[in-house]
Amino acid sequence: MKRTIKPAPTRLATKILLRLIVLPLLFAALLAITALVTINTMFKSQDLEAIVTNQLQELFKRPVRIEYATLSLTGEIKIKGLKVIEPDSSIQNFIEADYIYATYRFMPLANKKIEINSLSFISPKIILLKKKDGTWNLSDILAAYRSIPKKNRLDKISEAEIKDGTLIIRDQASSWQYALENVNVRLDDFKPGQSAPFSMGLFLKNKTPGKYYEGRLYAEGNIDLAGFNWEKASVSELKIQLSLLNKSARIKGELKDFRRPEIKLKGELQNFRSSEISALWRSPRAFSAPPTIWDINAVFVSTRTVEVSASIEPLKIKTTGTIDFSSPSFSYAFNTSIPAFDLALLKKTGIELPVTEAAGKAQGLISFSGGPKGFNVSNLELKADKTSFVYKALRCQETDFASRFSENFKDNHIDLRNGVFTLGKARLTWFDLITGFSKDLFGISYSGKINGQPLRGRVDINDPFTDKKTLSVIGYSSALTYKDAWDFIIDLKNLLHRAEKKIQYESEIAWIRKLKNSVPSGFSSFKLLYKTDFFKHDYFDARDFNLSADLKHIAGTLEKLQGTVSIKTSSCTFHDIQKTSEQDRIYYIVSMPLRLIYNMNRMGALKFGYTLDNAAFNSIGGDYELDAGRVRVKNFFLEGRDFSIYAEGELNFTDETMSLKIYTISSKYYAMGSLPESMTDSSGKPALAFTLVGKMNKPDITMMSPKDSGSIIKAAEKKGVGIDFKRLNNFLGGKK
Repeated sequence: MKRTIKPAPTRLATKILLRLIVLPLLFAALLAITALVTINTMFKSQDLEAIVTNQLQELFKRPVRIEYATLSLTGEIKIKGLKVIEPDSSIQNFIEADYIYATYRFMPLANKKIEINSLSFISPKIILLKKKDGTWNLSDILAAYRSIPKKNRLDKISEAEIKDGTLIIRDQASSWQYALENVNVRLDDFKPGQSAPFSMGLFLKNKTPGKYYEGRLYAEGNIDLAGFNWEKASVSELKIQLSLLNKSARIKGELKDFRRPEIKLKGELQNFRSSEISALWRSPRAFSAPPTIWDINAVFVSTRTVEVSASIEPLKIKTTGTIDFSSPSFSYAFNTSIPAFDLALLKKTGIELPVTEAAGKAQGLISFSGGPKGFNVSNLELKADKTSFVYKALRCQETDFASRFSENFKDNHIDLRNGVFTLGKARLTWFDLITGFSKDLFGISYSGKINGQPLRGRVDINDPFTDKKTLSVIGYSSALTYKDAWDFIIDLKNLLHRAEKKIQYESEIAWIRKLKNSVPSGFSSFKLLYKTDFFKHDYFDARDFNLSADLKHIAGTLEKLQGTVSIKTSSCTFHDIQKTSEQDRIYYIVSMPLRLIYNMNRMGALKFGYTLDNAAFNSIGGDYELDAGRVRVKNFFLEGRDFSIYAEGELNFTDETMSLKIYTISSKYYAMGSLPESMTDSSGKPALAFTLVGKMNKPDITMMSPKDSGSIIKAAEKKGVGIDFKRLNNFLGGKK
C-alpha cells in the first residue's frame, strides 16, 4: 500500500518531544547495569555483548541485535549496529542506530561499579507506531520503566543526546506516516527529580507535489521529570524558533503535567501573504496578514482531546475550540470572534475583496471545523453599520447590515436597514430588506422607494437546494415605467449571475426573438402577483395595473413553459397607434381592429367622428394560457369610451403562426344613417368581427358577422380575469 506523507499533529509532536527526551535516560539506566555486570565478568567481549543484548531485550520487550559492544579503559562504552525488532515482520525495526556511545566515571571502578556520565546516540532511526488497537509501541516500554523503584542509576547521568536522528511516526491502520529528519536532542546536568536544561532541533519537510515545503524547528528550555511522576513533570522557560516557507516565528511558554498537558504559549508571527503559505493552505482569495502576537492556552482534557483558547494582537481576535486526535487525520472545531473594525482598513491587508471603496464599521463571529472531510464553516455572523461599497455596477451607501449563516439553517438571515443603493438608473432609498433562510424556504421581504416611488414586496423560494425549487413573488409599487423596470431586471440579473453563454433563439420577428430569449430558467414553477398604481410604457399607460402569473417548467425556453398569465387595469391610453403599429409588431397585431376602423373611416365607408391618434379605454383585462410554445388567448377585452374590443384564439410561437377571433363595437351610433348588417351588432351599433389566421408577420384577414359583438364583449367584462385580488388586497393591508 502506498503511504502518504502528512504534517504531524501538535499534540503528537508534544508527546514525541517528551518521549525523545526520556529515551536517552532509559538507555543510560540500561547501560549502567550492563557496565556493572561486565566489570564483574572481567570485561570479556563475548560476555559484554550477551549482557547488552539481554538487557536491551528486557527493556524493549522485543528481540534485539547488535554487531558488537566494547568497554574501553578511556572511559567509553561503544555499541555498534543496534537493531530493536518489532515482532510483526511486516513492520520495520523499532530502533536502529549506527553507534551508541556512553562515558563512565573512573573512580567507581575501584568498587567494581560503573557510573554513566553521558550518553550519545549517533544517527538513530526511531519508528513510533500507532497500532491497530490504538496503542503506541513506546507505551509498554514506558509503563515497564515506571515500575522500577525510584532509586536508580539515572541519578548519576549528567548528559544525554541524540545526534542526527530520524523519527518516523506511523499509523498501522491507515498507513499514514510522517518523517522528522536531522533530529538532535541534548540534555545537560540532568537529575530525574530536578530541573535540567535541554535543547532540541529537527528538520521539517513535505515532499507532496504542490505542497512541498521545508523548514527547521529549534526548541530549548528546562525540563523537570519530577522523578518520573508524569502528573508533576513540567517544562519551563520554553523557547521555540520556527523557520518555514522563508518566514520565522518565535514562541515562548511553559508546559505542566505530562499526562494531561497544560500548555501556555506566546508567539510572534511575521507578516505574510496568502501566496507564501499556499503549500500549507490555499486561500480562495489573496490577502496579506500583518505581524501578530498570539497568546495560546491549551489543556488536554483527555488523552485525545485538547481544549484551546487564543487571542491575536493587535487584531484583538479571540478564538476557542477543541482539537481531536482520535483519528490519524486530526479534526478541530473553533469559534472565533472578530471585534469591530473599520472596513476601509481591509484595503491595507491586501485582501482581494469582491467589493471596492468599502467603508463602515463591521464585526463578526465565525465557527469553523476541519478534519478528514475538509474545511467547513458551520456558523457565520456579520454585522456592519453605515456600510458603503461598490460591487460591480451596484453602489451601496451608509446601509446597516446584519446576517447569520449556520450549517443547520437555524435563524439564518440577511437584513438591510435604511439602505441607499444605486444600480444603473435605479436608485433605492430608505430600503429595508429582511430575509430568512432554511433548507426548505428562502424568504425575502423588502420595502422602500425606487426613484422616489414607494414599493414593497415579498419573494419566496421553496426547496431552494433542489431541481424542484419554486419562485413566488408578490409586490406593489406606486408607479412603474416599463423601460426602467426592464433595465433594472437586466442590471440585477447581470449583478447576481455569473457570465455564462446562453443559447440564443432566432426569429424573423424582432419582438418574438426578444420574448424567446427573455424566458428565465432554473425554477420548476413561478408565481407572480403584482400591482402598480400607474404603469407607463413607451406606447401606452395604465392606472391600477394588476398582473398575475402561474407558470411551470421555467427552463429558459418558451416551448417548455406552461401555465397562466392574467392582467387587469382601469383607465388605459394607447398613444399614436398608427406610428406604434409601424414600429412594433406586437402592437401591430393588437391595434389591427383599430386600424381597420380607422381605414374605413378615412375612406368614407364609416364616419365615427374620431381619429386614430390616441385610444382611451376604461379598463383592460386578459387571461392567457401557455402550453408548449402556444399562448391561448382565453378572455381578452378592452372596454373603452369610444369602442370596445374582445379577442380569443391562439398564438403559436413555435412556428410563429396565429389564429384569432376579434370582435369590436363602437359606443356611438352611426350619425350618417343606417349601416349594413355586416357592420353592426344586434343593437345597431357599428361593429366589426374578423379572424387573423396565418403567419404572425402577415396574417390573413377574414371578416365575420359582428351581430354578437356587444354581448360577447359584455360577457367578457362580466367574467373578469383570474387574479387573486383578495390576497393582493390583504398584502397591501386593505389600503390599495
